[in-house]
Amino acid sequence: MARYLAVAHQTAESEEFVKAVHRLVIDDADPRVVLVVPATPVKHLLDAYTEVQGEKIAEAKALAAKSQLEAAGVPVEEARVGDPRPYEAVIDALNQSDFDEIIVSTFPKGISQWLRMDAIHRLEQKLRRPITHVVVPRN
Repeated sequence: MARYLAVAHQTAESEEFVKAVHRLVIDDADPRVVLVVPATPVKHLLDAYTEVQGEKIAEAKALAAKSQLEAAGVPVEEARVGDPRPYEAVIDALNQSDFDEIIVSTFPKGISQWLRMDAIHRLEQKLRRPITHVVVPRN
């Protein structure tokens, strides 16, 4: 049984992310996936709904993405909202439980706030476990 941490926000429901998570767990007899959607501040979202707070948006994303992942055959143990900062959201999740592999989904460089924050590189430097980075084009 391997445990996987999947982290995404605006790309959480994308076909690219769902397929990447599915590919990651397909050969595992008993995979455990935890989905974390950081509560990104509304001002950082590309499609911001200003009347709704970042945490509410993240909660809705987490539930929708969980449904899509499960429909694709990915067993999601839990879907939860994390720290607004993606790096800290991953570290918080790792402080709560151990994961064998991490998959993070972002928009491309130039669009992604997470890449501007250097979140992926910082995680790769700090963590001693595989990290898969899925880049989802902005449609």
